[in-house]
Amino acid sequence: MAKREMGKLLGGALGLAAFGGLIAAPQPAAALTINANFTNFGSNADEQNVFDAAIQWWEMIITTPFTFNVTVTRSTLGSGTLGQTSAFTENGAGRPVSATVQMGIRSDWFIDPTPHDESEFDVDSTEPPVFLAPPGSVANGLFDYLTVAKHELGHALGFTVAYSLFSAQVGAESGGTRPFGKNPDGTPMVIATLGPAADGTHLVDSGSQKNDLMVATLPQSMRRLQSELDCQMLSRAFGYDCSTTRHIPKPPTVFLLAIALLGLAGLHAAPRLRRTAV
Repeated sequence: MAKREMGKLLGGALGLAAFGGLIAAPQPAAALTINANFTNFGSNADEQNVFDAAIQWWEMIITTPFTFNVTVTRSTLGSGTLGQTSAFTENGAGRPVSATVQMGIRSDWFIDPTPHDESEFDVDSTEPPVFLAPPGSVANGLFDYLTVAKHELGHALGFTVAYSLFSAQVGAESGGTRPFGKNPDGTPMVIATLGPAADGTHLVDSGSQKNDLMVATLPQSMRRLQSELDCQMLSRAFGYDCSTTRHIPKPPTVFLLAIALLGLAGLHAAPRLRRTAV
C-alpha cells in the first residue's frame, strides 16, 4: 500500500570543526539488498556513485535479509530542501517494500570522490558520529550529498510514520514533541523523541540526539553517520537486525604498519564499491 508522508532534509547553518575517519566494512553474506532505479541523473555519474555508497552503508548495518526497491531521481526542490522521500509502500506485514527519493539539483553539494572515507573532514566529539570540514577543505561551506542520501534512505527504509509499524511506536504529540517506543502490550517504553508531525518524521535535534542523521536539518560542512539510536528505532518498529558497530574505524597508520610487519596487511577490511540515498 502506498503512503503519502514525505521525509525531507532541510539545509541549515554552517558547522565548525576537529579529527578522524571511518571506512566501510565488507557487506555481510545475508543482508539487506537495495535495488536502486536512478532517473534523471544523465551525465551526473559522480552523484550516482555517492548515492550508491549511501546504499552500501545501509546494506552494511542492516543484516536482516530482505529486498527493498528505491527510485532515485534528481529534482528541483525548494531552495531550503536538500532531499525528500515519498511514495512509501509496505507489504501485508507492514514491512517497507519501496519508496521514491528525490535529491535536489543544486550547485552547493559536496560530491565526495571517495565516499567510503572522511578524508575531507575532521571528527567532532559529538555523539552520534559527526564530521566537520575545516577551512581549506574542499567540503567546507558545502552540503554533504552522502549525508543527505543516507538520511533520505533512512526514511525510505522505515523511519517515517507513513509505515504502519513505525507509526504504531509513536505516541501522541504534546508540546511539539512525540515519544517513540512502546512495549508489546502498548505501554510506553520511550527510547527517542520526535519533533512535531508538521515537520515530518525527524528526531528532535537536542541532547543525546543532537546532530543525529535523522534530525530535520543539516548544516553546511557537516557529515553524519547512522547512529545506534537510528538502528534501535528501526529494530523496534520492524525487527531489523541493525547495528552501527559495523562501521569500522579507520586504523591509524602505525597500526597498519604493525600489521604489515606481521605479514597480515591483506586482512583489513576494504570497501565494496557501488550503490544509494534520503
